Amino acid sequence: MNDIVRPARLADSQAMYAIKIAAHAGDLYLSLIPYAYLDKFLEHYTQSREREGRFYAKLEKMLNDKSTYVYIIERAGQVGGYMMARQNVSKTKWHLDSLFVDPVLQGGGLGSQLLGYFLAQIESPCELLVINSNKAAIRLYEKYGFKVVDHEAGFYYGAALVKMERLLT
Repeated sequence: MNDIVRPARLADSQAMYAIKIAAHAGDLYLSLIPYAYLDKFLEHYTQSREREGRFYAKLEKMLNDKSTYVYIIERAGQVGGYMMARQNVSKTKWHLDSLFVDPVLQGGGLGSQLLGYFLAQIESPCELLVINSNKAAIRLYEKYGFKVVDHEAGFYYGAALVKMERLLT
C-alpha cells in the first residue's frame, strides 16, 4: 500500500472531523460506553456544524502551536486517520490526545503507522489515557512500549480510563 503520513493541514479538517464522528459512532465505542451514558455520548458525537466549527478552530490553534503535532495518514489519496499530541509546558513529556482511524479502514495498520511515525519524531516520554476495556488500543500502545501506570485514571462517559506511559530507553 502507498500510505502516506504527513502533517495535517487546515484543509484536512472536514475529513478529520468525519473520521472522529464515524469512529465514535462505530460499534467499538458504542460497546465501550456504559448504557447509562450512551445518550449523552451519542449527543456529543453526532455531527453538527457547531461542533465541526469547534474542531476546525482547535485544529487551527494546534497547527499554529510549535508544541503540538498533528498528523494524518492517507490511503489511496484519502485521509484514513489522524493523531494529535501536545507537549507539556516544561517540554519534558508528550501527551497523545487522540488517534483515530476511519472505522472502514481499522485493522489495516493505519493506526500503527501513525503512532510509529509520531514516536520516531519525539525525544521525550509520552503518555495517554485510554478506555480500560479498549483492549485493541491497549495492545497497539503496548506494541510501541507503552505500559499502564495508573489503573484508575478517571472516566470517559462512565467508562474507566487507564493511563499509559512510554519512557525513553
